[in-house]
Amino acid sequence: MAPGSTLVLVRAADLPLFTEIPVINAAGGLTGQFTNVFSDYAFIDPNVSTSATGLSVSLGRNTVGMVDAVTTPNQQSTAAAVDGLSINSPVYQAVVRLPDDPQAVATAFASLSGESHASTATAMLDSRFLNSGIGSHLRGDSQDTRIGDTTVWITGRSLPNRVDGDANAISVRREDNGIMAGAERRIGERSVFGVAVGSQDIESWSREWGDRADIDGTHVGVYGQADWSAFSLQGAVDYADYSVDGTRRVMLPGVLEERLSSEYDATAVTVSLEASWNLRTANAVYSPFIAADYTHLKTDGFVERGGIAGLSVDSAKDEFTTSTLGVRGRWELGQQAALYASVGWRHAFGDRAVQRSAGFIGTDSEFSVQSVTLAKNAAIGELGVSLITSPNSRMSLSLQGLDGDGQTAYGGQVTWGWSF
Repeated sequence: MAPGSTLVLVRAADLPLFTEIPVINAAGGLTGQFTNVFSDYAFIDPNVSTSATGLSVSLGRNTVGMVDAVTTPNQQSTAAAVDGLSINSPVYQAVVRLPDDPQAVATAFASLSGESHASTATAMLDSRFLNSGIGSHLRGDSQDTRIGDTTVWITGRSLPNRVDGDANAISVRREDNGIMAGAERRIGERSVFGVAVGSQDIESWSREWGDRADIDGTHVGVYGQADWSAFSLQGAVDYADYSVDGTRRVMLPGVLEERLSSEYDATAVTVSLEASWNLRTANAVYSPFIAADYTHLKTDGFVERGGIAGLSVDSAKDEFTTSTLGVRGRWELGQQAALYASVGWRHAFGDRAVQRSAGFIGTDSEFSVQSVTLAKNAAIGELGVSLITSPNSRMSLSLQGLDGDGQTAYGGQVTWGWSF
């Protein structure tokens, strides 16, 4: 070899690691050596060995810590777990073959982290599907205009939602649709007690990675409302049973691409309470109110399928509480219709960012990741119209919205009720 020769190793996903690879075999003898040796691996350095008749190269781990190569907490937690795996682990073998490209390395650890499982939980924590529908039904069906003591009702709701990403987790979108029905009985002159059931379909996904979760929910709940002069109290309890089908993309640029799947169950209990003070005029009611909602979510553990980077995710319990302060108004528009509206400020407590613990299947690794963060403070609003469609029936249509701290939700609800 001529003095000053340079050996350039082109990165390849199938080159053997941690073993010598013969490069040159010179039967007549080998003289000289490489002055420079280059490769484009992020976590591998080539080591050149020479003998009298040959030259070989071994690809060994360099001194770059995987944690030092990424910046977000989720990526760093995952990187620490991978760096602690056996060198024979398929995940470790794939990661150390990554190119020396910061964006490729960040993409790899972000996709390995499984943060979408944590973000999926926020969709169930923040839904309040049945209780929200019950509340909107009661606001659209004034007790002052009821004909009979018993009312049956049915509601359809659609509420698209987006939570922006932050310095740790990517943004998540969801479609939250469903139908619910209930029956209630007037107790005395100013009280109502009812039961309700619902079927919910949530689709949660991220545009950046294509991760997706389809969540089917079955709800059953009870609710009540009572008025004492100008004071009104309303409450509801909802039990939800969820079935989650998830898919997740793992992308190690130039090395590995997989589509993993998972199935698991979750349950949630939501308790809602609202108190208001009703100020009546000739054709209107103005109601300052304060409300609180609490959700306890229990998620089963599960194991992903479909590739070497699959995770075993631990079971978890999460709690999420919101308090809302606002004012509502209701205006009678003649004998057949009424307009109602509300504005409020919602403050959230508890697990606004959900944490999940996981490990790579078949290893003793364990790491934690966090979801996107639900809004701490947000403005909420509703605008609706209630129509008397027959002597015994009423229909209400409403638009609902939430906006604040990087979270937005805008949708609508239609309710039809029959009293007898």
